[in-house]
Amino acid sequence: MQHWDKTNMSETISLDLPLDEIREYCAGQPIRRLCELAPEFEGWLRPDTDIGFLVDYAPGTVVTLLDMAGHEIDLSEILGRGVTLHTSNGLSRGSLQRYIGNARLVYETKP
Repeated sequence: MQHWDKTNMSETISLDLPLDEIREYCAGQPIRRLCELAPEFEGWLRPDTDIGFLVDYAPGTVVTLLDMAGHEIDLSEILGRGVTLHTSNGLSRGSLQRYIGNARLVYETKP
């Protein structure tokens, strides 16, 4: 399992995200960390473009693809646009490092 940390992530959110709603939602789920991916492309976003997030679940939590799809739907409703969730296991090491360098921390709980 690949692990990632927030050492290279900015605390600044590039989109006008409803942070309080997102953080409240995440706090009620087994989500340990949620980061916005590729915010440098904000100017390229169209209304039909999904917002990508890297999600890290609490250790020992079993999360199925159906669980993740539910989280995508719930977050899409909060944001009013499509959401795509990625896990570190679903990305190649090179892609993971590239995304982490540009990711924006949205939510994190204490381990």
